[in-house]
Amino acid sequence: MTTAPVLRQAVSATHSVFTGALPTFTPTSDAELDTILSTFRSKVFVPSHLLKRHRDLVYRKRHRPLLNVEPITVMIGAEEVPLEPLDHLSSEPNMRREFSRMLSLMKEAKDWNSLPGFLAGCHTAKRKVDARLLEKMVRKANEAGRQRTVMECIRRSDTTGFILGDARIVREVKVGRAPVNTE
Repeated sequence: MTTAPVLRQAVSATHSVFTGALPTFTPTSDAELDTILSTFRSKVFVPSHLLKRHRDLVYRKRHRPLLNVEPITVMIGAEEVPLEPLDHLSSEPNMRREFSRMLSLMKEAKDWNSLPGFLAGCHTAKRKVDARLLEKMVRKANEAGRQRTVMECIRRSDTTGFILGDARIVREVKVGRAPVNTE
């Protein structure tokens, strides 16, 4: 019995993906904060922008040798992004722990400016940020005098997913504490 030849789709080096732009982050004042942002970008935000066939390449164990031998890149928006093998369970950062650590590392205005993009990435990736974490975010922003950043997140609620749907968050937004003066 003869078998028909198997036709395989040629895998090109670059694929085009049309699902919008990835959030980009400017360098912050803290290297650890930069690491957290880039980890979320590469391990959470990039996979969420991929087509199903590209996500399969990234997450399925049987495709890992292919990605290690033949680098494949995709175009997301105007950016060329290399695909790398990931594991759902061990690759993705813990949202609660890393978001809290990220908030504690934000000291300067340029650090806080990355927050709307981060929330937009979480919203696009369908990663829910717990209301308690959002309340903490607003409180920390108020203490740092960064109410404008919170208002920007609210203004861009369609992309950030940050809405005033919890009474604790509304209370923190309304309180709008002045920055702590330690002189």
